[in-house]
Amino acid sequence: MQTPDLEALLQECPPSSMLRLADWYAEPLVQAPARALLEQARRRRQTALRAGQPAFTARLIELIAGGWCGQDLAMHHASLGAECSAPQEQALLELVTGQLLISRRLDGAHACLKRGFALAAPLLPAQDYFRVLKRHALLEALPLGSRPAPACGLDELLTEAAVIRRLQGRQARGGRADPADTLG
Repeated sequence: MQTPDLEALLQECPPSSMLRLADWYAEPLVQAPARALLEQARRRRQTALRAGQPAFTARLIELIAGGWCGQDLAMHHASLGAECSAPQEQALLELVTGQLLISRRLDGAHACLKRGFALAAPLLPAQDYFRVLKRHALLEALPLGSRPAPACGLDELLTEAAVIRRLQGRQARGGRADPADTLG
């Protein structure tokens, strides 16, 4: 799993088939860099469209940067969804939208991640398939709500989800835990 450098990705603007489905695209961005990235992505998209080139990568980065700028994620999702022309693009759209939602623990994240995984599964190499499957299974432990929580990166989300799972496991077993047991 990698966390792509969005600015470098925008400069290269590879076709959607070159974007890795197992990557994590939703590391939090603060307002100023997110706004700058959003403007760069818009310019890159316009340049690509004028040249008759694919603009999916620029649009995907617009979705990401726009999400961090507080723009309506559902509107961007619907707009980009109408432009998706390949299964890889639809899978990326769902996965990235789910990542943005789960990073703020917002309702709809689990559904987007499930749809994205279902679309991505036949396209993923075995190693990536199991990596994403395991990641999504762990993220399922995170409670979601209608109010955004402070944004977290993937490592923080996975740690929080692991703690929740561990606590849920202890509650399910009941009784006292052995204090000498450091592994659970």
